[in-house]
Amino acid sequence: MSDTLPHELKIAREASIGLGGSALGSVLRYTFNVLVARFLGMHFLGLYALGNVAVNVAAVFGRLGLDMGLLRFLARFKALKQESLINATIKRAVIIGAISGLLISIALIMGTDALRGRIFQHSPPEAGVLFKWYFATIPLLILTQVLAGASQGLKVLKHRALVLNIIPATVLCFGFLGMFFWASPLESLVVPYLASQIVAFGAAVWFIRQLMPREDHRAAQPPPGLVKFSLPLMFASLIGILIHWSDILMLGILTDTGTVGLYQPAARTAGLIVVFTTSLSGIWAPIVSGLDSQNEHHRIAVLLRLITRWSIAIAWPSFLFLMLYGSKVMLLFGAEFLAVVPALQVLALGQLVTIFALGSANVLIMTGHPKIAMINNTLTLTINVVANLVLIPRMGVMGAALGSLIALSVLAVARLVEVLVIHRLHPFAVHQLKPLVAGLGALVIGMALNRVIYNWHTILVLLVAVLVFTGVYFSLLYALRLEPEDREVLRAFQRKYNRWRI
Repeated sequence: MSDTLPHELKIAREASIGLGGSALGSVLRYTFNVLVARFLGMHFLGLYALGNVAVNVAAVFGRLGLDMGLLRFLARFKALKQESLINATIKRAVIIGAISGLLISIALIMGTDALRGRIFQHSPPEAGVLFKWYFATIPLLILTQVLAGASQGLKVLKHRALVLNIIPATVLCFGFLGMFFWASPLESLVVPYLASQIVAFGAAVWFIRQLMPREDHRAAQPPPGLVKFSLPLMFASLIGILIHWSDILMLGILTDTGTVGLYQPAARTAGLIVVFTTSLSGIWAPIVSGLDSQNEHHRIAVLLRLITRWSIAIAWPSFLFLMLYGSKVMLLFGAEFLAVVPALQVLALGQLVTIFALGSANVLIMTGHPKIAMINNTLTLTINVVANLVLIPRMGVMGAALGSLIALSVLAVARLVEVLVIHRLHPFAVHQLKPLVAGLGALVIGMALNRVIYNWHTILVLLVAVLVFTGVYFSLLYALRLEPEDREVLRAFQRKYNRWRI
């Protein structure tokens, strides 16, 4: 993508790529969860959820925050045209990530039995076998994430979408279908997982080689501040992922894999709300870093409100749809999952709250305040763990959902206040009322539609509801008049589409 594109178009174009990748990856992972629930049951779904969470938490330790460090440093080197430093920095990060990943993988494989005996005491014997195989993939996952961070730092989000979303999810989903009919349930969970990490890593290596500048004869030393900058982000990322997965982890510690499997579809469904927001955040972060290096804080303020408006425009109708059709969505997994519909709605509200402050989180980190991000996440994790310890024994899956809602609300408020105090910036504007009004209009039509279609077959109800709800919402949004920058983005996409047709 040309660096001469306006930032609004650059964000929209890369976010659309990220959205496509995240959406496809999310659909495939969602399908994988549905298949496991339908064919293997909630027990094995919970087993997969715990193993996947353990691997992702361990990977945060192993990558040492290097993915976020690369994002900031490479964005600055690219803006300043210091290409020799780009290659040296990427190579240094890969070496460090490979060493730390191997050490963590070996340590966890050797300590699997102790992990089961002391932490996941209610897990079945087969959990130990699954954990060991999953832990073997940690070095590959770390390097894939580090290289994805490098691509993102060079402002190319499509590679990140491919190696972290589309490719592994595709291999995982179709691998399960290929294994299930002749292999054991445990093998059906292990082999596709291994294959997904191997293929994703190979793709990440190939992609970054296409982006790295051509080597010259002058050897460049990587900047000494990379690890120093990245380490605080490692702790912030670690606490962030613990916040994200603490409900699953606490359910695994306090209950059994069946309860975890019952809760997993609700958590996965609610997470779909922030797919687009995550894509926006991915390309927004390096742009903030570049603008900060050029002292263009007024542009950061304008783009922060733009990012928030676009996030609301997608997340708000998604939230309302789950309020109306949450029970139908849970029926995709099986009738027994209707018990977690109230938890799904609480989790969806928590995800909705986060979008109002996600842009502010990137402003904090990319303008040189990673320690504040770490403090925010530490406080939020503490609140989350305490809430889960109190609520899960009393309320089960609903307690886990309420704990997440409380923690995410505190985190969102903290981020908004800090950016307002430090930079005198806030993400709100009167134009953001338009998607809120359009969403309420679509909600009214959806409630009327339910009187006609709600007793139809689940899949047919969801197909009709999606078409009608989204059609009404975007029609109302368009009738309320788009903003000038929104129209420019749509015209850019239309010109691109017309070129494709020609």
